[in-house]
Amino acid sequence: MKKLLILVMLFFTSITFTQDYNDVSNPIVDVAVFKAYEVNGLENALTVPEGYFVTIADKDGTWYWRFPDGTPASDGTIDIERTTLPGGFKFYSENNNEDHIIVYVHEYSSSGSTFSYTEAELDNSVKLFPNPTTSEVALNSEKTYEIEVFDILGNKVMELVGNSINMEHLSNATYIVNALDVETQESLSYKVIKK
Repeated sequence: MKKLLILVMLFFTSITFTQDYNDVSNPIVDVAVFKAYEVNGLENALTVPEGYFVTIADKDGTWYWRFPDGTPASDGTIDIERTTLPGGFKFYSENNNEDHIIVYVHEYSSSGSTFSYTEAELDNSVKLFPNPTTSEVALNSEKTYEIEVFDILGNKVMELVGNSINMEHLSNATYIVNALDVETQESLSYKVIKK
């Protein structure tokens, strides 16, 4: 929900101000060229990948954009200097000809730029923390895990069931922690540094 709110704010900010959004601070990670006949009609629309946004480098003809659910905006035409499309948004042409659009693909970053978000806040994966540790580590999950701890040579030094590990009695070293979700049988593996 937080990511969606940030993207909506970014989108409306990009529409409201007349800044040239081809000069955003996020580096360009890809450039793509599409012909109108390749993306003719909403059923053939291209979707901006999650984790990225696009700015328009050049176009000829009329191109359109839609919200992720496919609903149109009041004026859903793409403007070179004012259109920035976040992940999930769609764009397409209604012409079956050689008109083209060139898009710059930008990756969101945590660099503090205008178009940024902190990946850790949006990441729902199971983490083992704190790492490094001086005593106890825990999985950020309420589930029950079968946990095995191995030293760097592959010797098993601990075996337990739960979602936290007391490593206080272990020597300062690097360990491999394997956790098996008892319910889903999903296997997780972590490298932990004991200080």
